[in-house]
Amino acid sequence: MKKGLILLILLLACSRAYAQDLGSLISPGDLSEAHAKFEGLDKCTKCHTLGGGVPDSRCLDCHDKLAKRIENKEGFHAKVTEPCMKCHTEHKGKSFKIFSLDAEHFNHNQTAYPLVDKHKSVECKDCHKKKGTYVGVSTVCVDCHKDYHDNQLGTKCANCHEPAGWKVVRKFDHDTASKYPLTGKHREVECAKCHVDNNYRIKKFDQCLTCHKDPHKGKPNCTECHTTDGWKKTKIDHSKTRFPLTNKHNDVPCAKCHIKNRLTGMPFQTCDSSNCHKDVHKKQFEGDKCESCHTTAGFKPSIFKHNSPDYSGFKLDGKHNDVPCGKCHVKGNYKPIPFKTCDGSGCHEDVHKGQFKEQICETCHNTKGFKPSLFKHNSPEYKGYKLDGKHEEVECAKCHLKGKYKPIPQECVNCHKKDDEHKGELGENCSKCHVTADWKKLFFDHDTQSEFPLTGKHKDTECEKCHGKDDKKKYKIKKSVCRDCHEDYHKGEFKETCNTCHTTTDWEPKAFDHAKKTGFKLEATVHRPPETGSFLRAAFHY
Repeated sequence: MKKGLILLILLLACSRAYAQDLGSLISPGDLSEAHAKFEGLDKCTKCHTLGGGVPDSRCLDCHDKLAKRIENKEGFHAKVTEPCMKCHTEHKGKSFKIFSLDAEHFNHNQTAYPLVDKHKSVECKDCHKKKGTYVGVSTVCVDCHKDYHDNQLGTKCANCHEPAGWKVVRKFDHDTASKYPLTGKHREVECAKCHVDNNYRIKKFDQCLTCHKDPHKGKPNCTECHTTDGWKKTKIDHSKTRFPLTNKHNDVPCAKCHIKNRLTGMPFQTCDSSNCHKDVHKKQFEGDKCESCHTTAGFKPSIFKHNSPDYSGFKLDGKHNDVPCGKCHVKGNYKPIPFKTCDGSGCHEDVHKGQFKEQICETCHNTKGFKPSLFKHNSPEYKGYKLDGKHEEVECAKCHLKGKYKPIPQECVNCHKKDDEHKGELGENCSKCHVTADWKKLFFDHDTQSEFPLTGKHKDTECEKCHGKDDKKKYKIKKSVCRDCHEDYHKGEFKETCNTCHTTTDWEPKAFDHAKKTGFKLEATVHRPPETGSFLRAAFHY
């Protein structure tokens, strides 16, 4: 029995050794280290079919996980149409690697997980950490990236984030993917402003005070007045309050009236009661309402009318209607205003410097304009200097130099000193000779107003013939003999005066009495030579 058992063992040993030797003769080479367990002739059919070749199904029987991925159309192998043996060859020795990957040139887009944006710059080993294999790597973000949300939002990071950058949140739609749609300025707020410390599961998201301080300290709900378009843009209808807003009040920021966020119990009976407007009049109108003069359309211009029937004070007319209030109401002084005299309120200066203290300005001026003056020199009421002739055309300032109106000396030289051709020779009263109608028309009576009456041809003689020219003009002439003006043709032969022989009517000596003067009576015809000599030559014809 024992001998038979020993023989059987020896036979088996010999057959095994034979089979191995036979397999070594048939096999093209040793298997790789990974498949070394399939060495031997009796194990060929683990991979090979009797008809030859290695079908993919034999590979996937062992690589069942890969088979599952291919079935689910996941990963690189799901897209490969070539048989496994095309890339993964065997029988090339134990040290031979049956797969190789050119990581530098590998096109990851052929896999089920294309690399985009920042994933392109990640090294292969950072994701494929298991040495010797590139399959079965998780595509869940938190497997590679830290979950800053501490699993508050699950593992589907791609719902919000993109490979372009962790902070680029494009996909998440707050309006549809959350219970709190973002509107107005909320769209511009950074996520971290509301989601402090990465808290994204906010329980009380419908209350403004979760993020905003309550400046009103427990007053009405924020949404009753405010919208997300801006804190200062309120939707409150002020017309439904006790103080409807009109005109410029609509443009006033709420805080101007609602100081320190006060919303209720506002004193609004008077304009200055809520500290909105200062009393610029300093209680001058304490008994009156601001609305008497002003409206919400604008503080200026005032609606107060000086000429209204209700007002019994100073009425405005003429140019006074165009004067800004501040010109008369200096430094905001409105009452009392002294208006009995033009300079009482400091509006007009007394340009006459007290010359007319006893008179009112209206005597000469009115509100149509300070100039021209209403004063008339020729009015019956005025007892002073009357104007006539060319004096009526002269401007006041020509005589009233430097605003001097009284007293004014009435002598002509006061104004015409430079025009005095007589240079003071005839005194200051020009009216003895001249009239205001025309300076050159004289009414001087030489016969009565001088010592030399004019007769005959002397009446037709121009003044300057006797009274000289230019700087030699003399009107007070002491000499009155003919020789002062006429040439003595007798060369001093006759001592008598010229009028002994001549008259002013005719130069011929008709006045000479020959019989009386010479004792020789001239009779018959006297022939006079064409030229008059120093003595008479007479021819007698009988």
